[in-house]
Amino acid sequence: MQEVLLGIVILVLGLGICFYGLQAFFVMLPIFGAIGGFFVGSVGIAALLGEGFLATVVGFAAGIIVGLLFAVLSYFWWYFGVLLSAGIVGAGLGTGLMSAIGLTAGWWLWIVAVVVGVVFALIALALNLPVYLIIVETALGGAAAAVSGLLLLLHRITFADLGFGPTWAAVRLEWFWTVIWIVVAVLGMLYQLRTIDRMRGVVPEERWVRAQAV
Repeated sequence: MQEVLLGIVILVLGLGICFYGLQAFFVMLPIFGAIGGFFVGSVGIAALLGEGFLATVVGFAAGIIVGLLFAVLSYFWWYFGVLLSAGIVGAGLGTGLMSAIGLTAGWWLWIVAVVVGVVFALIALALNLPVYLIIVETALGGAAAAVSGLLLLLHRITFADLGFGPTWAAVRLEWFWTVIWIVVAVLGMLYQLRTIDRMRGVVPEERWVRAQAV
């Protein structure tokens, strides 16, 4: 029952982020930062101790601490939230790819997640296209979360499978779910592009300032 409720929440939030990520991004920056930081802290401790995702109090505490730190940083410096989102999407894609080729060992997945996440964050920093980055990041991340929520509802995955991110949880099964993830992400990007003109004036010109909510 707990996983069913969690699946519904993740599914609804994932679809909302996928299709309305650009409009909601600045309002939800601290929330994105908190969620990303929680996964970074808790998964890092799980890999370090060789335990399951949130299997220990230490992992849960680390997730809360890092989550609060990232939430504060995202609140005061909006571009940190953009880079963090890029890193999370990159980490999810990296672990998803490793899962697709059969590499599921915890340490290797964690290392790949960190490396690919940092690379994506650096690319986002170099491109300086925040509006388009936000659209791509929220569409990919939201679609992965939505598919993962659906898989939880269908009892195809467990809560522990989310430890390496929703993308990994989604693509570790049949290729069919990967296709659904990509299709939903593309639809989300196309839908968000409809609002891009209105949002251009909302995105701050300075990177390292606090963004005002829409």
